[in-house]
Amino acid sequence: MKITIVIVFMIFIVQHIFSNDSLSLDTSSYYTDESGLSLNQLLNMDVTTVSKSAEKQSDAPGIISVITQDEIRRFGGTTLKDILERVPSLISTHVSFSDLSTISSRGDQIKSTSAHVLVLINGRPIREVLEGGVNCDIYNSFPVNVIEKIEVVRGPGSVLYGSDAFTSVINIITKKAEKNGMSLSWAGQKGGGYLTSGDATMKTDDFSIMAGGSYKQKTVWNPTYVSTSSGIAATADIPNKGSGAFVNIDFKNLKLMSSYTDWTSGWIGLSKNEQWKKSFSNIGYNLKISNSWNMDFNATYTYAFFISDNITKKISHNIIGEWTNFWDISDKSKLVIGASYSRIQGKEILLSIFADGQVNSDSSISSETVAAEGSKNAFSGYAQIDYRLFNNLKFVGGIQGNKIGNIKAYMVPRIGAIWNPANSFNVKILYSEAFRAPSIDELYLKTAAGGVNGNSSLKPEKVYTLDLGASYQTEQASVGITFFRSYYSDIIAIQNNYYSNTGSIVFNGGEAEGAYYLTQSLFIKGSVLYQANKNDSISNLSPIANLSAKAGVSYAWKRGITASLFNVYQGKLDKRYTGNSSTSDFSYHMLNFHSDFNVNKLFDIKLQPDISTYLNIDNMLNMRYYVYSTMIGPGIGDPKLAGPGRELFAGIKLSF
Repeated sequence: MKITIVIVFMIFIVQHIFSNDSLSLDTSSYYTDESGLSLNQLLNMDVTTVSKSAEKQSDAPGIISVITQDEIRRFGGTTLKDILERVPSLISTHVSFSDLSTISSRGDQIKSTSAHVLVLINGRPIREVLEGGVNCDIYNSFPVNVIEKIEVVRGPGSVLYGSDAFTSVINIITKKAEKNGMSLSWAGQKGGGYLTSGDATMKTDDFSIMAGGSYKQKTVWNPTYVSTSSGIAATADIPNKGSGAFVNIDFKNLKLMSSYTDWTSGWIGLSKNEQWKKSFSNIGYNLKISNSWNMDFNATYTYAFFISDNITKKISHNIIGEWTNFWDISDKSKLVIGASYSRIQGKEILLSIFADGQVNSDSSISSETVAAEGSKNAFSGYAQIDYRLFNNLKFVGGIQGNKIGNIKAYMVPRIGAIWNPANSFNVKILYSEAFRAPSIDELYLKTAAGGVNGNSSLKPEKVYTLDLGASYQTEQASVGITFFRSYYSDIIAIQNNYYSNTGSIVFNGGEAEGAYYLTQSLFIKGSVLYQANKNDSISNLSPIANLSAKAGVSYAWKRGITASLFNVYQGKLDKRYTGNSSTSDFSYHMLNFHSDFNVNKLFDIKLQPDISTYLNIDNMLNMRYYVYSTMIGPGIGDPKLAGPGRELFAGIKLSF
């Protein structure tokens, strides 16, 4: 059956490759891209994340990948996590015995959260500061129907973005209201789950608004988990549901945006329901001083909330005020300089516990104990300058100074060179540093005897990264290869029941990626990552495969039919993670299928609404793969968690 599906799909592609309407390739326009971008523009888009201002992807001082709107439409995805797993060098894992999803970059999963990856929404940071980096609600519930594109910078980004921009920066860029319109969609899942979403835009003169939201309730996940120390297997029912909303309002130079996400899952063997919520708001104003000088003013607020049955409640607040200046010094040089203030505050409360620290199973007994509470102020100033020495050679330099709470002030730099020996060839040599400030829990957590405790003397984690990359682009194709070396110091981990700065880790590796529009209809892309990591005595501390590969093929017929396959391959983990279950094969293929049928285009219907039907099949081969749950830390008795089997969504979308 599996082989048959693949064969039928390939026959469909071959049939239309050689049809008359597929052979004529006009790279000046591309009918599946509603923005009217050419193939060349799709492969080398303007990006804003690396320097906070627009520049070509090939000219940006960072190793950057872009998930375009064309790719989102082609390959689908019911969650942001689905989309991010297609990005080179990114991989999703599960932690804390549950579907608390994380995203790691370049094999770095030494934390039990996504603490080393900073998420931005339209360039503004959204942070959870109590545990430090819990973003499962965003990855699972942010409404993907409002996303225009996603820019992912691999490597440190603290010079412009501060804490948490450690190994990657993910910038979610939302759609703009270019016209009045709306869309609604509904999909059902085999097993009783469903997904609803909608969005609307309105534009009149200088005022525009774009809003969207989604709600998803997936079939209850019934995973198997295996103790790596005993090999004993067990199962549990875990809910998977969540909602998300986003709104963006523009009026002249004033911009207001806000998002809300929540996600409900469970913790195997302890709590049946865990819910994460996050609210994010930003108000921004752009002031044009002159033709060469612009200012941005932003005020950002993030509220994060977590509750686990009658066990734990966690609340955190992060307020940021930022002033940024952009100067075009000359036609060869530009400067960005700014300053920010951040207020971080959080509290963790243990609910219904006995004096000895054991969880109280009697819900009639109510008590609360503050396990962690604290706040800190942070100040930073930053600058980055580009200088084009020759037409084909540009140098970049930047620095950020920080003062966080009672931590000694310090600086992180960035330097690099970008060389274009030919119009289609590009070489980048980049050195950059980044930091992650300790979270409220890591600083102030106090638990019962035998529990984990905070350490107010913690220093920030730091990383020092050297990237050497080269890329080549034609009108229809792009390829790139990067070699990287990252040295981590002052890593925060649990040692003798206390959070401590435990030492250093080195990550070395290489990554390659490519994309090719064979015709206007047929698109293929792929990437490979190989990484190895070690400290002074242990190799492969991170529970991520050394080798991973990704590949996708998509066919978009101009009559409104799209069909795509995308596969994510993860190799075997280090043998230390197999425990007594060494017979289990940790390598897996995650093959996903997406198709879309536009009824109006297919049957040449001119009336509204525009009707599409679509089908998503995740884990098409129904592989019983295992993911490694880093609840305590790499190699310390953690379980393996069986991932979900095949998941099918079929739905309809109406656009007005």
